Amino acid sequence: MRERKLKGTLPGEYLFCQRCLSVNALAEYEANWQDIPVSELRKELTTFFATHPLANDKRITYPREDSSVVIETDMCLILRVLTNMVLNALEATAPGDEIKIWGERRNGAYSFCVWNKGQIPPDVARRVFQRNFTTKNQPGRGLGAYSMKLLGEKVLGGQITFTTSEEQGTTFRITLPVSQNHPAPV
Repeated sequence: MRERKLKGTLPGEYLFCQRCLSVNALAEYEANWQDIPVSELRKELTTFFATHPLANDKRITYPREDSSVVIETDMCLILRVLTNMVLNALEATAPGDEIKIWGERRNGAYSFCVWNKGQIPPDVARRVFQRNFTTKNQPGRGLGAYSMKLLGEKVLGGQITFTTSEEQGTTFRITLPVSQNHPAPV
């Protein structure tokens, strides 16, 4: 029996999305495409992490933002991807340190970037997007980075990448097309 799609309700979409990850039923998910200002996504992230336990004693900064950018995406899914990026950065960040979240606009696309100063060890970096791979010493599902890649690329049509080095730290990036319905101001 096919489960009913709960369009228009973020909690319902989030739960359905989680089910898709758990049982490989991603083909069942229908994205709820909307034009969303980048500034609205930043506001959602700021609110969510203002009281999140992993953010205690850590700074989350937004060094630059182009508030005029609008992307066509599924609000639930892009927030899921961005939240996983931020959670991973916070887990790798020591108390007193910071993570940075910013955006970059290039060639009709917009990239959300999340940086922390730590380097991912090479043996972990090779497996970071592998399903059920976790670096935690406690039980975990190992779906965070895997779901970022799966949802960001297969459903949202973007590209998920990361760079890591001792000198530059680690930056995760999701790149999506800018909405054609909202051209850049001249």
